[in-house]
Formats: sequence, structure tokens, C-alpha cells
Amino acid sequence: MTTRDTWSDGLSPDEILVRAGRIGWMVHAVVVGLAALGLNALDMPRIAIGLATTGIPLSLVIAAIMFRGFNLRAYFVLTGLAGVMWGALALAVAPSGLGEATLFVTLVIGGTAAAAIAIQFPRPWLVATSLAPALSGLTIAHLLPGTPLGLSIAPMVLIYGLLLALLARYMREIFNANLRLTAQLSDQVDALGRAVEERDRAMAVKQRLLRHTGHDMRQALHAVKFVLHFLRDQRLSDETRELVTRGQRSLDVLGGLFQSIQDISQIQSERIEVRSEPVVLGSLLRRAASTLAGEARQREIALHVIPGTARVETDPLLLQRIVQNIAANAVKFAGSRVVIGVRRRAGRFTIEILDDGPGIPRERQDEIFEEFTQLQPGTGEAPGLGLGLAIVRELSGKLGLEVSVDSRLGAGTRFSIGGWPLQGADLPASGPAAICALVYRGEPDPDLRRAARLTGEWGYRVVEIDSEAQASMAPEPDIALVASDVGIARALALTGGRAGRTIVLGGPVVADGSRPALHLAGGWRPAQLRSAMMSCLRAPG
Repeated sequence: MTTRDTWSDGLSPDEILVRAGRIGWMVHAVVVGLAALGLNALDMPRIAIGLATTGIPLSLVIAAIMFRGFNLRAYFVLTGLAGVMWGALALAVAPSGLGEATLFVTLVIGGTAAAAIAIQFPRPWLVATSLAPALSGLTIAHLLPGTPLGLSIAPMVLIYGLLLALLARYMREIFNANLRLTAQLSDQVDALGRAVEERDRAMAVKQRLLRHTGHDMRQALHAVKFVLHFLRDQRLSDETRELVTRGQRSLDVLGGLFQSIQDISQIQSERIEVRSEPVVLGSLLRRAASTLAGEARQREIALHVIPGTARVETDPLLLQRIVQNIAANAVKFAGSRVVIGVRRRAGRFTIEILDDGPGIPRERQDEIFEEFTQLQPGTGEAPGLGLGLAIVRELSGKLGLEVSVDSRLGAGTRFSIGGWPLQGADLPASGPAAICALVYRGEPDPDLRRAARLTGEWGYRVVEIDSEAQASMAPEPDIALVASDVGIARALALTGGRAGRTIVLGGPVVADGSRPALHLAGGWRPAQLRSAMMSCLRAPG
């Protein structure tokens, strides 16, 4: 193995030797000093002095080599001398028999031999250089007394040395394997980085192309549509009129395809910003279904929406696009019916879209979310590009939602969206929806206009009252939101309501002797308003 070999972090075996050896050999000097103190305590002062005066300087010289300039040959010679020193120590205490001194030296040499593995395993032959003289001397020291105990310990010392040598070899192999894996991982990371850069460049080219050509293509489509619309109003034969109608339909399809390409390109380029806010799922589903009502009627598909008042935190525009894309697919392939609704399942809210179409083979259900995938193109109409559900996949990923499909051939398809945790009770309802009255003078102020938008999104039926005439025609409200410049007594008179269900927005409140249930000063948050309304509606009156 040459010094050209490198391991993790670009280190060569010799560099690892140096890093480990700087600390290891200073610790070795300390161990030598402690061993000398132990021998002195065992009444062997001359051997202790010889060990200290030889071992400590030798250890410090080797450590100095590590700091000042590593030389492999010098290191080889000096570590061999260290091994000889320990072997000589074992032989020096051998005449004392298998007493405390021999056992003490056995423990010291065994410990330093194990430590040598941690320092020198990058060069396994160095381990043999230092261990061979040390363990050989220790083996002879146990054989010299000729006692049964010594004869049993001697072969164990040799076995111990063999195991340490094998351990050093295995550690080297493990590090080599780690090096290979690190190199492979580095290559894969580099390849992935290049692939990402190429993808980004391709995406940038596509974005520039769409940006530069999009306007011109739209202008051309509008121009052709205008011409066809003009021709349709002329006196044409039935055959010609049919051709014009087909041309208009083709242009509509082409415009939709072009819009889908732009949409998924924009999503993949991460130019879409997610803006979460409280959303009433029932209202969102009704809006999504209304955009498909015309197509459903044309195809004679019954489109049902099961309204609900569940509220979640999400981006309403992106979620509506997800619902619309899935529902449009359902309308396209349904036999006679599509149902859209919200369900509670396992403590979570889920939007479900069901149709009674031909179904999707189980083995191909994952494919439908891939770009340009169409499993049922034979519908007798101009095909799309197969991007609708790919857009669903991208948008659901941005919103952190799970979209799943459950379908069987001949039994229809069920799409499930979301899995939002329940966030308290549904909004209360009186009949189809709770009635919320907005009471003001002249024109509603910004606080009241904001409240009108929010309460409508939350599923309330909103009525506005600013005079006795309007009050006489309005239904009795369940709760009243009152502008701060309207007296509470007047608000109660106009709405026939109860003080316990009256909330003043803004401030200060006009003093007329009556007190509202709650007062939200300017700058209130939607969550505060909703909490206040829920408290009022739950109050006994």
C-alpha cells in the first residue's frame, strides 16, 4: 500500500498514523511512568528506573516525529525498539517467578498491545513490528519458571498476539470498505448534482420558451377564435357550420392543453407560493363544482355536492384547483353520477370525489399521476395531454396533502384528498346555515366588510341591515356583528336579537346603556372572530 492511498476526508494511511500517534505516544509515555511507579512499589527500583529512563524518552521522541515531520522508516525502527523494551522488561522480572511483578507486567504489556492496534492499524505490519518482540519476551518470561501456571499462560499470550494482528487486519479492511463506499457515495452525489443542474437548465429553457412564445400563441388562438365566432354568425350551410363548430371545440381543447403545460411548468419551477388561511371545505367544494356544472349537464352527469362546514388551514386557490382537476376527470369518465363531499374518518377530515365510471386497474393506479398518462383515451373526443392529475400530485405535495385513489374495474373510482386533523367542532347551523346579520349605518366599515367575507367563507348566511326597512325583510339572525358607531340598543331593535349574541367590531362602542356579549377592537384576527362567534352561539341567550 503506497502513500497515494487515501481514506475518508482525503487522508492517507500515514496521515492517520500521525494523527492517532500524536496523542497515542504521549499517553504511552504516561503509561511507562505509571508502570515504573508500580514496579518501584513492588521493590524493583532498578528495573523501574531503567524502564522510566528508557521508555519515557523513547515515547516522547516518537511523538515528536509525529509533530515535526513523519518518517516511516524512523517510525518503524523506534516502534520496534518500544516492543523490545517491553519484551526486555518481561524478561527482567521473570527471575522473580510468577509473582505480582510478572502478573503486573503482563497486564501492562497486554494493555499497551491493544492500544497499539488503535494507533497502528493503518499499517498492519507495524503492529507486528512492535507486538512481536514484546509478546515474545512475555511468553518466554512465563515459560522460564516452568510452573504449570506459566506453561498455560504462555500459549494464551501467543494466541492474544495473533488475535490482535488479525484485528488490525480486519480494521484495515473495514476502513478500506468504508473508503470505497464513501467514494461511491461521493460519485453518486456528484452525478445527482449534475443531473439537478441539467434539469434546472432544461427547466429554465422551457420557462423562457413558454414566456416568450406564450403571449404570441394566445394572441393567435384568440384571433382564430374571433374569426370562427364571426363565421358562425354568417349564413352558412349546415356542413360548413358543423366544421366551424368543430374548429371552435378544437381551439378550446388546444387552449386548455396550452394552459395545462404552462401550469405544470410553473408549479415545477417552484414559482407558486403557498398562502394558508382558514377555509370552509363545504364552500370550497361548491365553488369547485360550479365550474364543472355546465360540462356535467352537457354530458348528462348528475353532479352532487354534499356540503359541510368543516374548517381547515390551507391555500384555498391551490386546494380548489386540486378538487377541480380530479372532479373534471370524474365528470369526463363517469357513467351517470359524480359525488363530492367531506368525510370524517379516523379523527381527520378528508375530501372525497366518487364516480360510477369504468374504474382503473389496480396495477395501474399509480400511473395516473404521471405526466402525459392517459389510461382511457378512447372517449370519442379530442384527447388531453394527461397533465390534470400530474398537476394534482405537484400541488398536493406543496400543500403537504395526501391524495389516494381506490378503484375497481366496473365499480367506479374514489379519490381521497387531505387527512386534515379535526380542529374543533363544525360551524353551527340553523337549517342549512346559521344566519349572521351585519348591522351598520350608511356604509359598512372595513372591519365589517372583512367580517362579511370571512363569515361567508365559514358557511354562514350573511344578511346586511342598516335600516328598519331592511330589518323588516330580513330573517331573524342567529348572531349579529355590529359596527362600533351603532348603538347596541338600536342593533337589538333592528335584529330582534339578544345581547348575548351580539359582537361589536372596532371601537369605541357607542354608550346607550346596553352591553354587547363581546367587543373585538380594531386589528382583530380571523381566529378571534370565529372563537367569539362560536362562544355566542353556544351561549343560552
